[in-house]
Amino acid sequence: MAYQRGVLGSNKRRSETIATEQQGKEKFYVIFMRGLGKVHTMRVSARYLLVFTIFLLCFIVLSVIVINKYMDLLIENKTLHETNVSLSRLVKHYKLKSQLAAQVSTAG
Repeated sequence: MAYQRGVLGSNKRRSETIATEQQGKEKFYVIFMRGLGKVHTMRVSARYLLVFTIFLLCFIVLSVIVINKYMDLLIENKTLHETNVSLSRLVKHYKLKSQLAAQVSTAG
């Protein structure tokens, strides 16, 4: 009798520990459709879902930062190009003026 109580008590404790372990390992079901009438389900661990969500958020934030930096550099490059074009035109104008002045001074 005492032996049966010990065995039953130990089994009861095992089932309690298994139940508490399973509570920590809750699964989420992801349901998606493919095609007409085809429904697929997949069990996903809560931990994997959390890690994937954190990764996705970090990826989105980093993508926004990189795209913003690219746009800033693109605008800066465009303004520098316009400045460079105007300065090169100005240099050509002054070179032409100096050549004309040199020709006038040598002719006269």
